[in-house]
Amino acid sequence: LYVLFFLFLTSCGQDPAVRKDTVLRKTDSVIRLENLPPPPSADSVNADQSCYHNGEVSVSERNKVYPFDKAYKIRVISFDLRHNINETPVVNGKLITSKTKEIITLTELQKNELTDILFNYNYSKKTIFFEEEELACYFPHHAILFEDKSGEIFSFIEICLQCRKIRTSLPLESIGVFCEGKYELLKRFFGKAGIIYLGN
Repeated sequence: LYVLFFLFLTSCGQDPAVRKDTVLRKTDSVIRLENLPPPPSADSVNADQSCYHNGEVSVSERNKVYPFDKAYKIRVISFDLRHNINETPVVNGKLITSKTKEIITLTELQKNELTDILFNYNYSKKTIFFEEEELACYFPHHAILFEDKSGEIFSFIEICLQCRKIRTSLPLESIGVFCEGKYELLKRFFGKAGIIYLGN
C-alpha cells in the first residue's frame, strides 16, 4: 500500500508537458525554460531591410509635402567634380552649369513617379529591426534640386549611389525612408528620366 501511494505521488508531481530533456529553473520568481529556440537572426522577417511598394500616400498628399509643395521646378542633375567631389555645384542658390554634366527638368508625371519612390516604398510592415549599412566612402554624382519661381535653388537632395548615402537639410518626412533597394530605384528613375551618367 505504501509503495502504491509513493508511485502515485511521483507520477502526479511530473508535468507531462515538459520533456525529460528540458530543465526548468526558477530565477527571481521567473521560470526560465532552457533549450529555447535562438532569437530571430538578421535573416528573419522581422529584420527584413528590403523596400516594398506598400505605401498609400496619394499624389495630392505627396504634393503637399515640403519641398514639393513649394517647388516651381524640380531638376535632376549629374556631376563629376574631381577636385571637389563632396559638393553639389550650387552656390548662393544658383546652379553652376559649367560643373554639371546633365540637367533634366522633371515633368509632372516624373515628379509623381519620384515622390512615389520616396514615400510609398518602405520597409515591410513586419520589419521591427532597422539597420542602415554605413560605408566610409562618399562620392556623390547626382542631386535633386528644388527651385522657386525666381529660379533660386532653395533645397536639394545630394545622392551617392555608390556608397548609398544622401546629404540634405530636409527632415525625414520630406524624403521618406531609405530601405534596402531605394538607391537602385532612384538610379533606374534617373536613367528613365534621361540621365546617362550613372557610373555611381
